[in-house]
Amino acid sequence: MTNEIHVGNIGTVFERIIVEDGELVDISGADPMKFRFSQPDGTVIEKDAILVTDGIDGKLKYTTIKDDLSVAGTWKLQVVLTIGDCLFYSSIDVFQVYANLELPPE
Repeated sequence: MTNEIHVGNIGTVFERIIVEDGELVDISGADPMKFRFSQPDGTVIEKDAILVTDGIDGKLKYTTIKDDLSVAGTWKLQVVLTIGDCLFYSSIDVFQVYANLELPPE
């Protein structure tokens, strides 16, 4: 088994840790918390993130649902957080979504 991400995956967990100047950022008061995904064609979709623990450790995640990963190719991911009156953007990560083998029509 591999850790590859495939079109149609449900339950793939994207987890990020927010760090600034080498220090963990307390995101316990962040609202909203979003994961932005850029599909291979440039279309951007936004998903609600949740805290992994209490947020003091800077960890948040998003778990894919049906139709999230609908296209094979190179995707991008960025976290967007609002803490009080401040808006923060993470660095942009790049990842691959791979196609699946298809059965011929019967």
